[in-house]
Amino acid sequence: MKREIVKERSAGLSAARGYRSSGRPHVSQNGRQAVSAGCGRRRTVKRLTGFVLSVIMAAYCFSPAFVSYGAETEPPELAAQSAVLINADTGEILYDKYKDWPRYPASTTKVMTAILALENLDPDQVCTISHNAAYTEGSRIFLLEGEQVTVEQLLYAMLLASANDAAIALAEACAGTTEAFAQMMNEKAAELGAENTNFVTPNGLPDESHVTSAQDMALFAQEAMKNEMFRRIVSTYEYVIPPTNLQAEQRLIHNTNRLLYDTETTLDIGGVARAPKYDGILGIKTGYTNAAHSCLVAAAERDGMTLIGVVFKSEPDALYADMIKLLDFGFDNFRALDLGYDAGSVVGKIGVDGGSKRNVDVTVNSDVKVMLERMNGDEEPDASDFELKIEGEDLKAPFDSGTEAGRLVVYRDSEAVMELPVYTAESVDISPARAFFSSITPLRVLGMIVAAAVIAGIIAYIIFVLKIRRRAQAEAESRRAERERRRREEAARPDDLAVKYQTDRQRRQHRSENAGKEEETR
Repeated sequence: MKREIVKERSAGLSAARGYRSSGRPHVSQNGRQAVSAGCGRRRTVKRLTGFVLSVIMAAYCFSPAFVSYGAETEPPELAAQSAVLINADTGEILYDKYKDWPRYPASTTKVMTAILALENLDPDQVCTISHNAAYTEGSRIFLLEGEQVTVEQLLYAMLLASANDAAIALAEACAGTTEAFAQMMNEKAAELGAENTNFVTPNGLPDESHVTSAQDMALFAQEAMKNEMFRRIVSTYEYVIPPTNLQAEQRLIHNTNRLLYDTETTLDIGGVARAPKYDGILGIKTGYTNAAHSCLVAAAERDGMTLIGVVFKSEPDALYADMIKLLDFGFDNFRALDLGYDAGSVVGKIGVDGGSKRNVDVTVNSDVKVMLERMNGDEEPDASDFELKIEGEDLKAPFDSGTEAGRLVVYRDSEAVMELPVYTAESVDISPARAFFSSITPLRVLGMIVAAAVIAGIIAYIIFVLKIRRRAQAEAESRRAERERRRREEAARPDDLAVKYQTDRQRRQHRSENAGKEEETR
């Protein structure tokens, strides 16, 4: 019978989810407010937070642990009060135990500090150690006030030796103050999808308001492991910090994560004696305070499958056994099926809106693999049983190469089983013509019609006015021509007075001549 990997938890986490939505002061936004509030308000918040956490944690102590799993093998029994196991490539949850419950993370906090330091600082940048960093409490490598150390050396000190002074120095280099850095931490946590996290310090020293959940920490570890330098540091057993301006001798530091090296200690793992050193371990980070108890974040890879495990509030003598059981459960019960696309491969195309190209290739940043449960002899699916689709809206140009462009969704029997973000393989510039036509909407078409009608009306009016003017000009020209014609005709005829004068004169002359003739006749 087909079984599915459990992705969602049910009734066992309802109390935790209800608490998450009940307005507690531990969520990221309230944490940022707490950082900027006055000392008196912070003390009040801490007291309230401590009381609420104490009551709910006490209630959970009397509740049975809830675990979700999809494999036929029984899930491990852990001493830890919270745990989660995820696929590092896809984030799929393979196991959880109170994964959303807020816990004190102790020095596993430094995973987030490392993320921000790697994002905002140059590894070769030289940091001058402040008084605040030099005199911090807890585990440290005894950096001196005024000592100059590179960012890379501070990262090794923080992630291997769990140096609190190095964490403070990195925080101050990033943000100026630890309070401002805490705000950066909370903003980054929210960006990564954390829902039960509030950071107050960069090193995880005890603070009632400084909490996160196993699930949120798994998200942080997943993000951190995408950085090659982080991966290199957390997998290193020992590191040498050379002499500095104030330290004449070199410092030799060792990794506190026994999964990397310890072959001498014996652990009881399901009745089998085993050493802590784990096959395929990639590192990450340990943590311990009296309030947090023992904490561990670890990543391991086998057979092309990378898992990330988080264990919170375990005990020193059970911590590594818990993590080994957790990782074993994942590797023993699940396998990664490669669907034929490596990180960086083109997996399809997505449409472009208003660009110089109609579509663009998209790639994935990780290998395309699906998690399958081992079927204990039953026939297992292969790559041909899965269908890959690119889903997402057309991208609006312009955009750069590497822009997130949607999701690659993997289907099996018409059911989505996995999805990964896809990114553009190249940049695309905007096309003015396509930008105009692709942006046409019914409303815009109506507007264009109205505008065209208005323009046509204006043109018709102009033509009408021009015709009227031309007609008026023609009539005026006609009248002028008529007047000119008449003037010329009048100029060509004799003047009436002149004619009359001449006629009278001729008449008088004629009379005179007649009178002369009459006299001669007499």
